[in-house]
Amino acid sequence: MPVVFPREGNEHWPLPPDYDDLTTEGRRLARVNAVSLNGTPELEVASWRFFREHYLRPWEVGWFGNSYVESPPAHDQWIRDWYTHDRLIHIAPRGGCKTTILLEDILRNLVRFRFWECTAFFATREFCTARLGRVATQLEDNSRIIDDFGRQRPKRGRGTWNRGSVLETTSRCRLEGKPFMGATLGTRPSGLVVLDDVERSKEQVLNPGDIRQGFHDFFFNGLLPMARMPGSITPMRVVGTLYSRQMFIYALHKSKDPKIAEFFHRTLMTVYDMSTDVFMNEEWIENERRQLGEAAFSAQCLNAPVTDAEALLKIHPELTTYHLENRDQVYVSSPLQSVPTKLVTHQVARLDQVRDENDPDTLHIVPVTRKLVRPFGPAVQGMYRMLTADYAPTITELSDFSACQVFGLESTDAHPNTLFSLDAWMGKIERPTLVKILIDMALKWQVHVIGIEEYGLQKETFERFYQDILPQLQSRVSEGEASMVPAIVPIRFPTTFTKAEKIKGIAWRFEQHRVKIPVDRNDEVAYKALWDQIKLFTSDMGLLEHDDILDTLAMTQGIAKGAPPIAVSVAPDQLDCVQQLKEGKLHDDLGFDNFEHAVATGRLTDEVAETYFRALEEQRQREDLSCGDYDIIGYV
Repeated sequence: MPVVFPREGNEHWPLPPDYDDLTTEGRRLARVNAVSLNGTPELEVASWRFFREHYLRPWEVGWFGNSYVESPPAHDQWIRDWYTHDRLIHIAPRGGCKTTILLEDILRNLVRFRFWECTAFFATREFCTARLGRVATQLEDNSRIIDDFGRQRPKRGRGTWNRGSVLETTSRCRLEGKPFMGATLGTRPSGLVVLDDVERSKEQVLNPGDIRQGFHDFFFNGLLPMARMPGSITPMRVVGTLYSRQMFIYALHKSKDPKIAEFFHRTLMTVYDMSTDVFMNEEWIENERRQLGEAAFSAQCLNAPVTDAEALLKIHPELTTYHLENRDQVYVSSPLQSVPTKLVTHQVARLDQVRDENDPDTLHIVPVTRKLVRPFGPAVQGMYRMLTADYAPTITELSDFSACQVFGLESTDAHPNTLFSLDAWMGKIERPTLVKILIDMALKWQVHVIGIEEYGLQKETFERFYQDILPQLQSRVSEGEASMVPAIVPIRFPTTFTKAEKIKGIAWRFEQHRVKIPVDRNDEVAYKALWDQIKLFTSDMGLLEHDDILDTLAMTQGIAKGAPPIAVSVAPDQLDCVQQLKEGKLHDDLGFDNFEHAVATGRLTDEVAETYFRALEEQRQREDLSCGDYDIIGYV
């Protein structure tokens, strides 16, 4: 057992107070004793500090090169946390020396213990080679370590010494390095398990959402089960920086899953928590802010991912929204038959030029809106209706969501080439349950087409629909209760498309106000998520944790194809319904009854009613004449 010497009045602590008077061997044993201190977090800090200063700081050992800087108190706190909690999610700013302090602690344990083991996961094989190579160099060439602890590299045939994968010392300690995503599920990690910036590779930082599920699966299905030993807890440290909200470590940090929240202690530091006069001082912080930009500085230095990329999906409070009024019971079960329910939208009546408040010489084009109220059922009946779906195969707190959405594409003068979101659902369920939801939504909205990207969901939906539902639906169509049988089609995008590129393909609809989303359903899970994802979407997707329901909107490109219009369309002026009735027009240009509109808006007068019924009678007479059978009598 190491000896803890009194600290008070001891200028050599953790060495003994009479260190200067000891023999050469006595001093060696005193140094070994100082490095061997353990049992409490404070003793671990003292041991690490001494090991760092005495064995690694001298320039000739090459650990710091020529850039040694005094460690801030935050590094002491890291060691305390590592030895206070068996399992830790440790988030620190980039440049805070996370990997260096981690390797120093591993190196200290390799020389002071026997049979100590550590499995360290890194982002790539190249990182494994670099990190283990750095440790191996100290064990091979650091004369101070060799003089005090003896030769560490085993003789040929007595142990494995591979700088890229495994280091086994003469004291039977073992350090194994693995690339995180390349690690085999059958390999059981032993001793301390470390995950050091495992999402740091270029592909993982640039496209974290594409591979987060892979990290999740390996962590929960492979690593955690293998790290459990009967009667003991395998210590684990997850160390990294929050570059993006779609990173796996971000999900671990925010997770409320009991498997994480109850078993992992979570810490987060920023550059301000680590700042001293010589390490990350105020001048350095301000220089970093200017060089990196606000978004990168916030993510890399404050561990608060934001983005300086512009929000691409522009929302107009009236022109990209709609709402319903006077919903009736028919709308709930048969929305296409609901006439009393009113669809309230806004058109672009004209485009005005407005001067910029800050720069009077700059003119902005601003749309002036006009309200349009129509019966919901007839309006939607005239739309090309489609249903898209996105399936998430796993059901965990950190996994993505399954989602589906019903759309109607209107092509009238009122709203040309305009996509309406009519219904939406989002959740975490098994595939058979999602298939049932898809079929129910398709029948309710009588969609023309069901578009699905994931092959397994395509296949199961097709089989279920055409085996179980089609005979009933064909019978309903023949009896006039349903209008059509939907087609089930695959949705395909180029394999080179990223998720961001696919979603950017619908940006023109927002710019030209050719998409409308219900603003009166924000309390529903799916639409709340849709609005959030629309507002947070940027070209780098840096603010999005999930994009599932927004992805179903982007999928409509695979069904509603064609080149986008080149400009915002201005709707033609609509004659007032009363004025149209006075002129003998029973229906407006969209086919809706002017009389019903006048009654609904309280503008029906006796004069207008008389004109209406006279026009209606004349129309009936014309229809009777056109339908009659006549004998043609010739003159002799």
